[in-house]
Amino acid sequence: GEIITLLAGVSGPQTLLTYCAPTHTAASADPWITNVSINDLNYSSGATAASPHMDDVPASVATTTLSAGNTYALTISTTGTTYPNSIISVWFDWNRDGTLSAGEWYQPWTSAATGSINVTVPANAAAGLIKMRIRSRGSGNTNGSGDACTTGFGSGECEDFVINIASSTYSFVWEPGNLTGNSITVAPTSTTSYIATATDPTTGC
Repeated sequence: GEIITLLAGVSGPQTLLTYCAPTHTAASADPWITNVSINDLNYSSGATAASPHMDDVPASVATTTLSAGNTYALTISTTGTTYPNSIISVWFDWNRDGTLSAGEWYQPWTSAATGSINVTVPANAAAGLIKMRIRSRGSGNTNGSGDACTTGFGSGECEDFVINIASSTYSFVWEPGNLTGNSITVAPTSTTSYIATATDPTTGC
């Protein structure tokens, strides 16, 4: 009887592309990123120990799958002594070309320590493994759309995450019930197994 939403998507290549490596040169990572959550990814950390203050989080530690066309809350927290407030930038490689571009950039805040934004995965996002990059800096410093790869930043740190994008451009039929769409809401009254069948609109497979 409980209402639940089921999502289906088609996964793309499960090999992560090579991305640029930014650096932060300050002795301390202040302000550092303490928590990141989106969908079922929830990662807590302390400051990276030494420059370049880069935390490349492996998928075995924290990852999630996001479905194209759907919206997710991204919540981030930071802390610092010199900089109690931070400026945050986030990039998602939506087109999976190995470049974190200005068009794939979000700025949750420019002077705060925690906050959330809603991120909508583009309907035409490329399926497969991509990188999500989060950079912190002390409030009042530069941290903009073109800084995904900037080296030599002073304050702050960078955290990278592996995200799997599931395509929703396919058509889906669910059984039981002959329900359609990549997202359905059901309320089974007993143990029920649901099967989603995806069809490529181009090839019919």
